[in-house]
Amino acid sequence: KYVAYARLKRSLERLTPAGGTSEKGMAAASRAMTKAALESDGDAERPMSVMLSDVKEPLLSQEEAEAARERQDEFLRMVDDELHRVGNWYHEKVTALWAQVRDLTSKAEGLSGAAGLRDASEGYLKVSNLHLEAVQLTEFCLLNVEALRKIVKKMDKQCKTQHQK
Repeated sequence: KYVAYARLKRSLERLTPAGGTSEKGMAAASRAMTKAALESDGDAERPMSVMLSDVKEPLLSQEEAEAARERQDEFLRMVDDELHRVGNWYHEKVTALWAQVRDLTSKAEGLSGAAGLRDASEGYLKVSNLHLEAVQLTEFCLLNVEALRKIVKKMDKQCKTQHQK
């Protein structure tokens, strides 16, 4: 009934940014930076970002970047499936709760006399139970929203995307 946060987090750990770095790309960037630093002899006018532009090979090959994008898309499908699964469960519970409230309201409208007092005390207990269930559903909703927000935030940070915005 809750978002499978742990499973999503484990899946997220296997993702790499689509514009990320492979070992080959990191080695090339390191060599280019070292070469540029040696050639500049401490030239302060040449910032490090310019040195990174000296890298001739892409940090990820085309195939690696495409595979990373596919893994990210699959992860987003998993998040979407979780959202729908939990949303459907929540919708069923809210619908059932509303049906109970309508039923209790219609019974309360017909109360009168001594029998009405006895039924009213039972009704009060039912209202208390419905209130408790409504509060629990609200807490459930808030907890799941926070879990999804955190997992998407982690993806944005790890994969350098902006899905949370």
